[in-house]
This record gives sequence, structure tokens and C-alpha cells, in this order.
Amino acid sequence: MISRIKNNFTELMESLVNKKDEILKQNKIINLDNLLSFYEENKKIFLEKKRFY
Repeated sequence: MISRIKNNFTELMESLVNKKDEILKQNKIINLDNLLSFYEENKKIFLEKKRFY
């Protein structure tokens, strides 16, 4: 009985770690997308300003 509980707990912890890693990976992708769009917007603004001066 105790060994089964330990095994279930171990499986649960492994699952949580995998989920956490998956979520962190998704957040990195989202952050990179945000950074890229921010860069693109700033680049447009910079080029617009440069054109006028």
C-alpha cells in the first residue's frame, strides 16, 4: 500500500514538473513574440522619424 502511494506520488511529481516545463516553454515563445513585435514597431517608428529628418 505504501509503495503504491509512493509510486503515485512520484508519478504526480513527474507530471507536475513536465507541465511546468511545458508552460515555461510556452511563456518563452510568447515573450519572444512580444519582443519581436516590439522590435518591429520600434523599427517602423525609427524609420519614419529618420525619413522626416
